[in-house]
Amino acid sequence: MVAAKAGDTIELFAVGLGPTNPAVPAGQAFSGSAPTTYPVNLLVNKVSVTPAFAGLSSAGLYQINLAVPAGLGTGDVSLVATVGGVQTPTGIVISLQ
Repeated sequence: MVAAKAGDTIELFAVGLGPTNPAVPAGQAFSGSAPTTYPVNLLVNKVSVTPAFAGLSSAGLYQINLAVPAGLGTGDVSLVATVGGVQTPTGIVISLQ
């Protein structure tokens, strides 16, 4: 694995980020992209980072695209996502250089 650096675009994958627009029915085949209805808020090393895209990219799998800004620190730093007031578990990290 290679640590990300400022200016890199990275893709994160998640499940359970809620409804999308357009709506994608559960249990149905899906391809394409459907943005989340609720905003996905990210904190990387306690710094707010706005994703360029957050939504379904295949059946049941959400993709979050973001450009890594400068000033987030180095090494394994915390990564927290919040959607609709629900936060990811603690202990998730991303490697930065």
